[in-house]
Amino acid sequence: MTRPIELSAATLQNYRGIGVPDESLAVILQRGGDELLLSKALDRFTVRPSTASASDNWTQPTQAKFKRHIPRSNLIEYAVAPENIEAAMQAARASDGVAFASHVYYPANNPGHFFYLTDEI
Repeated sequence: MTRPIELSAATLQNYRGIGVPDESLAVILQRGGDELLLSKALDRFTVRPSTASASDNWTQPTQAKFKRHIPRSNLIEYAVAPENIEAAMQAARASDGVAFASHVYYPANNPGHFFYLTDEI
């Protein structure tokens, strides 16, 4: 018989991750009983502008390059060097012109097909 592990508040507060590098992490998307293994794209992310005329001045210092508008979602995809992705996303999130920023994901067996997250479930 197994029993749940009881973790102290201090253990939970000081938890720093699972010790697996980010590039080794994958996400399993479950829908309708099916599972799809997703990997995080390391060179692209999306933003949703806060307004139609929002400024993208946050892109200059991060070297984020416009890739395309994602149809029907009001998302904009940007490309960036993998070593700059977290700084670029942080700059986007700090900008008044960005409502939210998100990583882009792709199926582990089809790196040419992308999944874009929105702010809705």
